[in-house]
Amino acid sequence: MTNRVRLFGLLALIAATVSPDFTAWADSMVVVSSQAAQNANDSISWSQLGADAALLGASFNVVSAHSVVTVTLTGPNSLVSVACPASSCSWSGTGITPLDTLIWTADAGNAGNGPLTVAFSTAVAGAGALIQADGPAKFTAQIQAFNGTSSLGAFSITSDAAGDATYIGVADNSGANITSVVFSLTSCQGACSDFALDTVYASTSGASPTPTTTATATVTATPTRTATPTPTRTPTPTRTATPTPTRTPTPTRTPTPTPTAVADTVLAVSPTSLGFGSETDGRATISRTITVTNSGSGSAVIGKVTIALPFRITSDSCSGRTIAKGRKCGVAVDFAPTAAGGYSYTLSIPYNGTAPAKVLLTGTGVAAVNTRLGVAE
Repeated sequence: MTNRVRLFGLLALIAATVSPDFTAWADSMVVVSSQAAQNANDSISWSQLGADAALLGASFNVVSAHSVVTVTLTGPNSLVSVACPASSCSWSGTGITPLDTLIWTADAGNAGNGPLTVAFSTAVAGAGALIQADGPAKFTAQIQAFNGTSSLGAFSITSDAAGDATYIGVADNSGANITSVVFSLTSCQGACSDFALDTVYASTSGASPTPTTTATATVTATPTRTATPTPTRTPTPTRTATPTPTRTPTPTRTPTPTPTAVADTVLAVSPTSLGFGSETDGRATISRTITVTNSGSGSAVIGKVTIALPFRITSDSCSGRTIAKGRKCGVAVDFAPTAAGGYSYTLSIPYNGTAPAKVLLTGTGVAAVNTRLGVAE
């Protein structure tokens, strides 16, 4: 009877040792809020996906030093976007370095192609990236880590009030258990349905604690412990050779500045002036559309288009967009005076050119007439 009890106890101990401990994974997961804290030894550069404004599919592969990475989105037509250095650029906040290559997509909550999933062919101990919403406005981003289909936890970080790029990452202190991470927006202020993701940094070195624990458990068997370090050192030559592919993506980033010919980016607007005539105060005119065309040789990255009352933007397909050569977008405007008098306003469309494109808006407010009394109100 005593031997059976001991046998059952030994089987229970073995089962506890070999079975996955998902609770331990969850307890060891931490959020990372800076690239330095990520302790990364691997990176994924999006420059290998093509030039600025290149269209992306719903799924595609990229190569890092230690892994082949599969990126998955809800649908096709997200863009490669090169961050520009101009002050009018929509990515002019802190964090993202000018000429960095980004993936620009739309969040699922706004009927877009997000969230963005990065799956590693070799599990990692941590991963993260700079993320920025299409504001400028405060936003909250989320990263969720997985081991296969099992969630290891989801973490959120909120940007500053200006909506500057924010680093969001995750690390597993127990080892390399992360097979994929998912980046998304959970909330934002203003027009921020789109978001961009900069270079993804990953850490593979976090796997070292796991073999160390295994070796400690077999300390009672001296021959076993002697043999254990031998396979542990075997991957070392592999790590030494692995950095060779790192040099392959690096030259790819060198030509990235070529498409950023900012001086050759020209936005043409039609019409250049827009007169709404007279309109009774308290009423609004029919919306009229300003067509914006990229007539330069480079891609135009358009910032936020703003306006002042009594002129109003009724629809906008330009703000935050990257417009390829020869492509168009539009801004629809109406005139809604609240008092009698003449009005004028210069609508400015900021982009990565030498100066913003401008349209002069004019209109006249007319006092409403009380037809029953025959007087102006």
